[in-house]
Amino acid sequence: MHYHHIKKSDNHSIHIVQLGIGLIGNCISDKISRLKGEHCEEITKVKIDWFDTDSILNQLKLLERSIDLNYKEDKIHIIWSAGKAGFSSDEKECNQEYLVFKKVIDFFNSSFCKACTQKFMYLFSSAGGLFEGEYVDNKHKTPKPKRPYGFLKLNQENYLIAKVNSFEKVYILRPSSVFSSNIFFKRLGIIGVLVSNGILNQVTKIYGKESTIRDYILAEDIAAFVVDLIENGNKEYDDPIFLISTEPVSIYRLKTIIENIIDKPLLFQYLNFTNSENIFYHPNIKPSSLHTTPLIESIKITKENFLKGQFLS
Repeated sequence: MHYHHIKKSDNHSIHIVQLGIGLIGNCISDKISRLKGEHCEEITKVKIDWFDTDSILNQLKLLERSIDLNYKEDKIHIIWSAGKAGFSSDEKECNQEYLVFKKVIDFFNSSFCKACTQKFMYLFSSAGGLFEGEYVDNKHKTPKPKRPYGFLKLNQENYLIAKVNSFEKVYILRPSSVFSSNIFFKRLGIIGVLVSNGILNQVTKIYGKESTIRDYILAEDIAAFVVDLIENGNKEYDDPIFLISTEPVSIYRLKTIIENIIDKPLLFQYLNFTNSENIFYHPNIKPSSLHTTPLIESIKITKENFLKGQFLS
Protein backbone atom coordinates (compact mmCIF):
# COMPACT_ATOMS: atom_id res chain seq x y z
CA MET A 1 0.00 0.00 0.00
CA HIS A 2 1.20 3.51 -0.87
CA TYR A 3 -0.18 6.68 0.70
CA HIS A 4 0.52 10.03 -0.94
CA HIS A 5 -0.15 13.38 0.69
CA ILE A 6 -0.10 16.33 -1.67
CA LYS A 7 -0.30 19.82 -0.16
CA LYS A 8 -1.96 22.49 -2.28
CA SER A 9 -1.50 26.24 -2.22
CA ASP A 10 -5.04 26.83 -0.90
CA ASN A 11 -4.16 25.07 2.39
CA HIS A 12 -6.13 22.01 1.39
CA SER A 13 -4.64 18.61 0.62
CA ILE A 14 -5.17 15.70 -1.68
CA HIS A 15 -4.76 12.25 -0.14
CA ILE A 16 -4.17 9.23 -2.38
CA VAL A 17 -4.34 5.66 -1.09
CA GLN A 18 -3.07 2.98 -3.46
CA LEU A 19 -3.99 -0.62 -2.76
CA GLY A 20 -1.87 -2.88 -4.94
CA ILE A 21 1.59 -1.84 -6.11
CA GLY A 22 2.12 -4.16 -9.04
CA LEU A 23 2.73 -3.30 -12.67
CA ILE A 24 0.04 -0.60 -12.91
CA GLY A 25 0.31 0.51 -9.26
CA ASN A 26 4.06 1.13 -9.51
CA CYS A 27 3.64 3.30 -12.59
CA ILE A 28 0.87 5.33 -10.94
CA SER A 29 2.95 5.81 -7.79
CA ASP A 30 5.94 6.96 -9.85
CA LYS A 31 3.75 9.37 -11.82
CA ILE A 32 2.26 10.88 -8.64
CA SER A 33 5.73 11.34 -7.16
CA ARG A 34 6.70 13.49 -10.15
CA LEU A 35 3.94 16.06 -9.67
CA LYS A 36 5.48 19.52 -9.93
CA GLY A 37 4.55 23.14 -9.33
CA GLU A 38 2.64 23.98 -6.17
CA HIS A 39 2.53 20.35 -5.06
CA CYS A 40 4.64 19.06 -2.20
CA GLU A 41 4.46 15.29 -2.19
CA GLU A 42 4.98 12.90 0.71
CA ILE A 43 4.69 9.14 0.52
CA THR A 44 4.33 6.27 2.96
CA LYS A 45 4.89 2.68 1.84
CA VAL A 46 3.49 -0.33 3.71
CA LYS A 47 3.86 -3.96 2.60
CA ILE A 48 0.56 -5.81 2.93
CA ASP A 49 -0.36 -9.49 2.96
CA TRP A 50 -3.37 -9.65 0.64
CA PHE A 51 -4.59 -12.85 2.28
CA ASP A 52 -4.72 -11.19 5.71
CA THR A 53 -7.80 -8.95 5.74
CA ASP A 54 -7.32 -7.92 9.38
CA SER A 55 -3.81 -6.65 8.60
CA ILE A 56 -5.11 -4.61 5.65
CA LEU A 57 -7.89 -3.03 7.69
CA ASN A 58 -5.57 -2.28 10.60
CA GLN A 59 -3.18 -0.42 8.30
CA LEU A 60 -6.08 1.54 6.82
CA LYS A 61 -7.37 2.42 10.30
CA LEU A 62 -3.94 3.77 11.29
CA LEU A 63 -3.89 5.87 8.15
CA GLU A 64 -7.44 7.05 8.78
CA ARG A 65 -6.58 8.26 12.30
CA SER A 66 -3.60 10.21 11.01
CA ILE A 67 -5.63 11.94 8.29
CA ASP A 68 -8.60 12.73 10.56
CA LEU A 69 -6.28 14.11 13.23
CA ASN A 70 -4.26 16.43 10.99
CA TYR A 71 -6.50 17.47 8.10
CA LYS A 72 -10.01 18.57 7.25
CA GLU A 73 -12.15 19.34 4.22
CA ASP A 74 -9.76 17.52 1.91
CA LYS A 75 -10.20 15.10 -0.98
CA ILE A 76 -9.16 11.46 -0.82
CA HIS A 77 -8.60 9.23 -3.85
CA ILE A 78 -8.60 5.44 -3.35
CA ILE A 79 -7.08 3.28 -6.10
CA TRP A 80 -7.66 -0.49 -6.13
CA SER A 81 -5.17 -2.26 -8.41
CA ALA A 82 -4.57 -5.05 -5.90
CA GLY A 83 -4.80 -8.80 -5.96
CA LYS A 84 -2.83 -11.96 -6.59
CA ALA A 85 -5.29 -13.56 -9.02
CA GLY A 86 -4.42 -13.67 -12.70
CA PHE A 87 -6.03 -14.79 -15.95
CA SER A 88 -5.39 -18.46 -15.19
CA SER A 89 -6.30 -18.45 -11.48
CA ASP A 90 -8.75 -21.05 -10.22
CA GLU A 91 -12.11 -20.45 -8.57
CA LYS A 92 -10.78 -20.89 -5.02
CA GLU A 93 -8.12 -18.20 -5.39
CA CYS A 94 -10.56 -15.80 -7.06
CA ASN A 95 -13.22 -16.33 -4.40
CA GLN A 96 -10.69 -15.67 -1.66
CA GLU A 97 -9.65 -12.43 -3.32
CA TYR A 98 -13.27 -11.36 -3.73
CA LEU A 99 -13.95 -11.79 0.00
CA VAL A 100 -10.98 -9.54 0.82
CA PHE A 101 -12.20 -6.96 -1.69
CA LYS A 102 -15.69 -6.87 -0.20
CA LYS A 103 -14.41 -6.33 3.34
CA VAL A 104 -12.12 -3.50 2.26
CA ILE A 105 -14.86 -1.80 0.23
CA ASP A 106 -17.24 -2.13 3.19
CA PHE A 107 -14.64 -0.36 5.31
CA PHE A 108 -14.35 2.49 2.80
CA ASN A 109 -18.13 2.54 2.55
CA SER A 110 -18.42 3.32 6.27
CA SER A 111 -17.22 6.55 7.83
CA PHE A 112 -13.66 6.20 6.54
CA CYS A 113 -11.76 9.50 6.81
CA LYS A 114 -14.39 11.88 8.13
CA ALA A 115 -11.96 14.75 7.54
CA CYS A 116 -12.21 14.23 3.78
CA THR A 117 -15.33 15.82 2.38
CA GLN A 118 -14.99 14.01 -0.94
CA LYS A 119 -14.02 10.37 -1.59
CA PHE A 120 -13.16 9.15 -5.07
CA MET A 121 -12.80 5.45 -5.90
CA TYR A 122 -10.85 3.91 -8.81
CA LEU A 123 -11.26 0.18 -9.50
CA PHE A 124 -9.00 -1.62 -11.94
CA SER A 125 -11.03 -4.36 -13.56
CA SER A 126 -10.06 -6.24 -16.75
CA ALA A 127 -11.32 -5.76 -20.30
CA GLY A 128 -9.82 -9.09 -21.36
CA GLY A 129 -11.24 -10.97 -18.39
CA LEU A 130 -14.75 -9.65 -19.03
CA PHE A 131 -14.74 -10.02 -22.82
CA GLU A 132 -12.58 -13.04 -23.61
CA GLY A 133 -13.09 -14.05 -27.24
CA GLU A 134 -15.10 -10.90 -27.97
CA TYR A 135 -14.94 -7.91 -30.29
CA VAL A 136 -16.06 -5.05 -28.05
CA ASP A 137 -17.74 -2.44 -30.24
CA ASN A 138 -19.76 -0.72 -27.50
CA LYS A 139 -18.74 0.37 -23.99
CA HIS A 140 -22.19 -0.71 -22.78
CA LYS A 141 -21.74 -4.26 -24.07
CA THR A 142 -22.71 -6.88 -21.50
CA PRO A 143 -19.66 -8.73 -20.10
CA LYS A 144 -19.49 -12.47 -20.77
CA PRO A 145 -16.67 -13.84 -18.59
CA LYS A 146 -15.55 -17.40 -19.30
CA ARG A 147 -13.19 -18.13 -16.42
CA PRO A 148 -13.01 -17.46 -12.65
CA TYR A 149 -10.81 -14.39 -13.11
CA GLY A 150 -13.41 -12.75 -15.35
CA PHE A 151 -16.20 -13.48 -12.88
CA LEU A 152 -14.03 -12.05 -10.07
CA LYS A 153 -13.64 -8.76 -11.94
CA LEU A 154 -17.33 -8.58 -12.81
CA ASN A 155 -18.30 -9.28 -9.19
CA GLN A 156 -15.91 -6.56 -7.98
CA GLU A 157 -17.43 -4.06 -10.40
CA ASN A 158 -20.98 -4.89 -9.36
CA TYR A 159 -20.18 -4.80 -5.65
CA LEU A 160 -18.58 -1.38 -5.91
CA ILE A 161 -21.38 0.01 -8.07
CA ALA A 162 -23.85 -1.06 -5.37
CA LYS A 163 -21.92 1.20 -2.95
CA VAL A 164 -21.60 4.12 -5.39
CA ASN A 165 -23.57 6.55 -3.21
CA SER A 166 -20.79 6.41 -0.61
CA PHE A 167 -18.38 8.13 -2.99
CA GLU A 168 -18.23 11.44 -4.79
CA LYS A 169 -17.27 9.52 -7.91
CA VAL A 170 -16.51 5.91 -8.86
CA TYR A 171 -14.33 5.10 -11.85
CA ILE A 172 -14.43 1.56 -13.27
CA LEU A 173 -11.22 1.08 -15.29
CA ARG A 174 -10.96 -1.80 -17.76
CA PRO A 175 -7.43 -2.13 -19.16
CA SER A 176 -6.58 -4.47 -22.04
CA SER A 177 -3.26 -6.37 -22.02
CA VAL A 178 -0.87 -4.23 -19.95
CA PHE A 179 2.92 -4.08 -20.13
CA SER A 180 5.52 -1.65 -18.85
CA SER A 181 8.48 -0.18 -20.70
CA ASN A 182 10.42 0.26 -17.48
CA ILE A 183 9.38 -2.29 -14.84
CA PHE A 184 10.97 -5.73 -15.06
CA PHE A 185 10.48 -7.02 -11.51
CA LYS A 186 6.69 -7.46 -11.48
CA ARG A 187 4.21 -9.38 -13.60
CA LEU A 188 5.57 -8.31 -16.98
CA GLY A 189 2.91 -8.83 -19.58
CA ILE A 190 3.78 -10.71 -22.74
CA ILE A 191 5.68 -7.85 -24.41
CA GLY A 192 8.01 -7.39 -21.44
CA VAL A 193 8.57 -11.14 -21.36
CA LEU A 194 9.26 -11.38 -25.09
CA VAL A 195 11.70 -8.46 -25.11
CA SER A 196 13.64 -9.59 -22.02
CA ASN A 197 13.67 -13.27 -23.00
CA GLY A 198 14.68 -12.38 -26.55
CA ILE A 199 17.64 -10.31 -25.42
CA LEU A 200 18.70 -13.04 -22.96
CA ASN A 201 18.21 -15.87 -25.50
CA GLN A 202 15.59 -17.54 -23.29
CA VAL A 203 12.52 -19.49 -24.39
CA THR A 204 9.09 -17.88 -23.99
CA LYS A 205 6.23 -20.27 -23.25
CA ILE A 206 3.02 -19.35 -25.07
CA TYR A 207 -0.49 -20.47 -24.15
CA GLY A 208 -2.06 -19.16 -27.34
CA LYS A 209 -1.69 -19.35 -31.11
CA GLU A 210 0.31 -17.31 -33.61
CA SER A 211 -3.00 -15.97 -34.89
CA THR A 212 -4.23 -14.83 -31.44
CA ILE A 213 -5.06 -11.11 -31.60
CA ARG A 214 -4.80 -8.83 -28.55
CA ASP A 215 -4.63 -5.13 -27.69
CA TYR A 216 -1.57 -4.00 -25.72
CA ILE A 217 -1.25 -0.82 -23.67
CA LEU A 218 1.61 0.69 -21.67
CA ALA A 219 1.15 0.88 -17.91
CA GLU A 220 2.86 4.28 -18.05
CA ASP A 221 0.10 5.58 -20.36
CA ILE A 222 -2.53 4.27 -17.95
CA ALA A 223 -0.76 5.98 -15.05
CA ALA A 224 -0.77 9.33 -16.87
CA PHE A 225 -4.49 8.99 -17.52
CA VAL A 226 -5.32 8.15 -13.89
CA VAL A 227 -3.18 10.95 -12.44
CA ASP A 228 -4.90 13.38 -14.80
CA LEU A 229 -8.26 12.17 -13.44
CA ILE A 230 -7.02 12.79 -9.89
CA GLU A 231 -5.77 16.28 -10.71
CA ASN A 232 -8.54 17.48 -13.02
CA GLY A 233 -11.46 15.04 -12.69
CA ASN A 234 -13.85 14.24 -15.50
CA LYS A 235 -17.56 14.02 -14.84
CA GLU A 236 -18.31 12.60 -18.28
CA TYR A 237 -16.95 9.20 -17.26
CA ASP A 238 -20.08 7.66 -15.79
CA ASP A 239 -19.60 4.40 -17.67
CA PRO A 240 -16.80 1.84 -17.47
CA ILE A 241 -13.60 3.24 -19.00
CA PHE A 242 -11.79 1.02 -21.50
CA LEU A 243 -8.05 1.63 -21.27
CA ILE A 244 -7.00 0.37 -24.69
CA SER A 245 -4.58 1.28 -27.47
CA THR A 246 -6.80 0.16 -30.39
CA GLU A 247 -3.74 -1.33 -32.11
CA PRO A 248 -4.78 -5.00 -32.32
CA VAL A 249 -1.92 -7.28 -33.23
CA SER A 250 -1.43 -11.04 -33.56
CA ILE A 251 1.21 -13.00 -31.68
CA TYR A 252 2.91 -13.67 -35.02
CA ARG A 253 3.01 -9.97 -35.91
CA LEU A 254 4.18 -9.09 -32.40
CA LYS A 255 6.96 -11.68 -32.69
CA THR A 256 8.07 -10.20 -36.03
CA ILE A 257 8.10 -6.63 -34.70
CA ILE A 258 10.13 -7.53 -31.61
CA GLU A 259 12.64 -9.63 -33.59
CA ASN A 260 13.23 -6.67 -35.91
CA ILE A 261 13.69 -4.27 -32.98
CA ILE A 262 16.07 -6.44 -30.93
CA ASP A 263 17.70 -7.87 -34.07
CA LYS A 264 17.50 -11.43 -32.75
CA PRO A 265 15.11 -14.35 -33.28
CA LEU A 266 12.66 -15.12 -30.50
CA LEU A 267 12.55 -18.63 -29.07
CA PHE A 268 8.93 -19.80 -28.64
CA GLN A 269 7.39 -22.88 -27.08
CA TYR A 270 3.66 -23.26 -27.69
CA LEU A 271 2.33 -25.32 -24.78
CA ASN A 272 -1.43 -25.28 -25.33
CA PHE A 273 -4.26 -23.03 -26.50
CA THR A 274 -5.83 -22.20 -23.12
CA ASN A 275 -5.39 -18.46 -23.75
CA SER A 276 -5.79 -18.30 -27.51
CA GLU A 277 -9.05 -16.40 -28.12
CA ASN A 278 -9.00 -13.02 -29.83
CA ILE A 279 -9.90 -9.92 -27.79
CA PHE A 280 -10.00 -6.51 -29.45
CA TYR A 281 -11.95 -3.26 -29.34
CA HIS A 282 -13.57 -0.62 -31.51
CA PRO A 283 -11.63 2.68 -31.50
CA ASN A 284 -14.77 4.62 -30.52
CA ILE A 285 -14.74 3.21 -26.97
CA LYS A 286 -11.26 4.57 -26.24
CA PRO A 287 -11.44 7.73 -24.07
CA SER A 288 -10.48 10.88 -25.98
CA SER A 289 -8.18 11.98 -23.14
CA LEU A 290 -6.26 8.68 -23.07
CA HIS A 291 -3.01 9.20 -24.96
CA THR A 292 -1.27 5.96 -25.89
CA THR A 293 2.26 5.42 -27.14
CA PRO A 294 2.37 3.67 -30.54
CA LEU A 295 3.19 -0.03 -30.19
CA ILE A 296 6.49 -0.02 -32.09
CA GLU A 297 7.72 3.02 -30.15
CA SER A 298 6.67 1.34 -26.88
CA ILE A 299 8.66 -1.79 -27.72
CA LYS A 300 11.74 0.24 -28.66
CA ILE A 301 11.60 2.06 -25.31
CA THR A 302 11.13 -1.27 -23.51
CA LYS A 303 14.21 -2.68 -25.22
CA GLU A 304 16.32 0.39 -24.37
CA ASN A 305 15.25 0.40 -20.73
CA PHE A 306 15.88 -3.33 -20.32
CA LEU A 307 19.37 -3.00 -21.80
CA LYS A 308 20.12 -0.07 -19.47
CA GLY A 309 19.03 -2.16 -16.52
CA GLN A 310 21.16 -5.08 -17.64
CA PHE A 311 24.19 -2.83 -18.07
CA LEU A 312 23.70 -1.16 -14.68
CA SER A 313 23.28 -4.48 -12.92
